Amino acid sequence: MKPKASLQEIWERELNYAQQPKYWESFAIETKCCAIFFLKKYENVILKDEHDDYFRRFFGYKYIRMLFGYSLENLIKGQLLSGESREKYIKNSTITFKNNGHNLLWLLNELDIIATEEQKFYLNAWSISAEWFGKYPYPYKNESSSF
Repeated sequence: MKPKASLQEIWERELNYAQQPKYWESFAIETKCCAIFFLKKYENVILKDEHDDYFRRFFGYKYIRMLFGYSLENLIKGQLLSGESREKYIKNSTITFKNNGHNLLWLLNELDIIATEEQKFYLNAWSISAEWFGKYPYPYKNESSSF
């Protein structure tokens, strides 16, 4: 029987994968495809009624915005971790983005990419959605870097 890998060996293998842009790009593509699929399916679900339709649509699409945010986040992080400055984001075998992991404007700034005002609107919406609408119905931490 083949011996099992230690937790440290598994972590080091995953860290090695995480430093390859293709690894992050594949996550980004898969996440974007999921967002598009849900967007197309969900468009027919929202019904207009006497209540504020915009409010319902905004919160109804929160997970779609979250997935679009995760997609872009993965593309950016893949670039940051593949560049010459990747050591800036890897400390003690841990990947860290200074508590800005979902902040797309901050991440783009790390790549020296400046967004237009219109782009900032969407980037902020996706950042907030990624931070606040994760796998739980509330954010993991009570502080937010997006506001």
